[in-house]
Amino acid sequence: MTHSWPPSPLRDDLSRRGIHVCPMFHVGRCGSTVLQTMLLKSGSVFADTEIYGIHTREQAAATGESAPAGDPTAAAEAFTTSRITRQTQGLGEGVPYVYEVKFLPSLDMAHFGTGLPGYLDFTEHQFGTERAIVLSRRNILRRIVSTQIAVRRGRFFDQRGSTVELPEITLPLSGLTLGHATFGLVDLIDTIANGYRTLHAELESRGYTVLELTYEDHIESDPRVAFERVCHFLGRPALAVTPAYQRINTAPLSRTLRNFDDVANALADTPHAWMLGETATSGAATDRAGTAPVHPA
Repeated sequence: MTHSWPPSPLRDDLSRRGIHVCPMFHVGRCGSTVLQTMLLKSGSVFADTEIYGIHTREQAAATGESAPAGDPTAAAEAFTTSRITRQTQGLGEGVPYVYEVKFLPSLDMAHFGTGLPGYLDFTEHQFGTERAIVLSRRNILRRIVSTQIAVRRGRFFDQRGSTVELPEITLPLSGLTLGHATFGLVDLIDTIANGYRTLHAELESRGYTVLELTYEDHIESDPRVAFERVCHFLGRPALAVTPAYQRINTAPLSRTLRNFDDVANALADTPHAWMLGETATSGAATDRAGTAPVHPA
């Protein structure tokens, strides 16, 4: 079914002012917050936050539930239009607007019954989107571990210069949540990896100009690398900005995971075994981790 779109005065206004609306797609725990705060602090780019988290909270506050009655797609589209209209009103000519989208079906796309293709149809029509930033973390296992650590601490970020903790956790092999869905460990890794493949294929089919960033290559050692690449991608000066946050876990997984052997067993004979990332300290898991290829960082 083809969506019948009304005219978009907002798109025309953004075009006249030379303001590009650029989504930054990711799934969380891959350095998006440190990058967003650096961009916003620089003033070269207006970098909004994860706007659909705000949408979810506003819905819950208004209705007492996270999924109120009515057409969720229409509500999410109206929220997006209102948010971007408000956030771009005072921007100077040519200042890009970047906002974050957790693009998997169980995350932000849960608000849009049309899925990712319908979402892109909407943003292209309403805002004239033709560029995108895709931020990923190649070691998806460490992304999952990072989420588990953050949830247990009740704190998702550490200020730069904070004391580095060396947390230990037991990583569940089942019952792992991603938004409103629940997965086993291997299924969750597969879901995230397949989601990125779907996203790349969709953007390529539409002719988007895409900046691809990875946590390992562009953020982990020095977030200024990602910051400078985004500024260059959007045609803006990369002013000197100091990162505000640091990693919450720097220890090897063999020291972080109390059940490292169980995790190694779960990943054995899968394409994800390399994500163990270093030699473990005991038994058969040591042999598997030691022989698994280490993905370049």
